[in-house]
Amino acid sequence: MSKHGCAEKAALLIGESLSDREVDIVDLKRKMDVDLSRYDTVIVGGSIYLGSLQRGIRNFCSRNLAMLLEKRVGLFICCMNEGGAARAHYDAVFDGALRAHATAAGIFGGELDFGKLSLLEKSVIGQAVNITESCSRFDEKAVGEFTAKF
Repeated sequence: MSKHGCAEKAALLIGESLSDREVDIVDLKRKMDVDLSRYDTVIVGGSIYLGSLQRGIRNFCSRNLAMLLEKRVGLFICCMNEGGAARAHYDAVFDGALRAHATAAGIFGGELDFGKLSLLEKSVIGQAVNITESCSRFDEKAVGEFTAKF
């Protein structure tokens, strides 16, 4: 699930990297009903937006926690925070049991395209992370390292 496209970019890169396998990329914004019994590996990711992961992803993980704990799982976030602040977001948004079970954990940085943001979003983001113009902190190397674990 992606708010402005960064998590989608990460999912597509992961899919390309795993091209030797059958890969389905599902946008939970459009399709919340996913039959997880069809998969042995599930990667769940999204973007941190105003300090939280999208509700749809949180609900998906809660509803499917028991089944996810039976699968090979990867978890990732995209966010503009770096270092410890980014790790704190990751730890806060995914269930502890799911984090402990995950084969791979990814923190891929983020991107802000001010052309896609409302005036309110620009103001809040400017205050929250002190960014006032479009920029990218997306880390393709981190995506590659994450994918290598699968």
